[in-house]
Amino acid sequence: MQTTTMIKVITGARIASMLIDHVIMSIIAAVFTLPIMLGKLSSAFEVSHYSSDTPTDYGSAIYLMIFAMSLYICKDSINGRSIAKRILGHQIIDKKTGLVANPLKCFIRNLFIVIWPVEVIMVLINPTSRLGDKVAGTEVVYFDKEKEVIKTNIPKVILAFVLAYGFLFVILLPIIHLSKSITPSTDKIEESFYNKELSNTANKRFNDSLQQYMSADIRIYNKTVASSKMYISAIFNLKEDYELDGEDYEKIKQFCYQLFIVTVDKPFTGRMQFVYKHGVKLNIQETKMEN
Repeated sequence: MQTTTMIKVITGARIASMLIDHVIMSIIAAVFTLPIMLGKLSSAFEVSHYSSDTPTDYGSAIYLMIFAMSLYICKDSINGRSIAKRILGHQIIDKKTGLVANPLKCFIRNLFIVIWPVEVIMVLINPTSRLGDKVAGTEVVYFDKEKEVIKTNIPKVILAFVLAYGFLFVILLPIIHLSKSITPSTDKIEESFYNKELSNTANKRFNDSLQQYMSADIRIYNKTVASSKMYISAIFNLKEDYELDGEDYEKIKQFCYQLFIVTVDKPFTGRMQFVYKHGVKLNIQETKMEN
């Protein structure tokens, strides 16, 4: 009866340890990745010369996510104790020697976090040794304060982290590759293609012609990533007292298009964005153009 009670206590503590670690490491991961992700998402709703069809590059966020997940895998590397294990008084030991498990063994056991449902089942069956423990040759025991604290092997901690990062990088490589190698849209541009002189000419011509109705912000590029045609990105900010309806929109759109043909005098693609306020709401009407 006493043994059964002890198993229930240990089982509950192990589940609690896993949950606490998961919450803490998720918060750490969020600290690393959320600012970048939110920045990317907010920029997607801004009026910009960069095409809305261009895939958002989350590459930097992915690398930071791998960094945070690597910390998760190496959470027990220092003295065999993660934050949760320190709170609950647990420690990972080498099953053969009874000594504190080294960082590499902790790294191996935590690789199996990726199949956490199986690990939870294993803990319910045997609270001292989940699947990762069986593979790494480790087990979880109560921390003995009387034992001599072994100095942390920093090189092995670093090696474990590098291995964890490499392992996750390989696992997530398809996602990284996808974020970088999606076939670019025909209007993806680079700043090195920017034609400053022609852009200044176009801005002056449009602002002189249409200053009663709008202000123009035009950027002209000699080519795009996927095409040798010139590319025009035009943002027209309409005056506050000018409301753009269907008929007016068609007239202004055609006028601007014809003015671009005269200004550029070469085959081009591009887009025009007409920005105006209706009450407090910011409206954007976009149209593609090509000649």
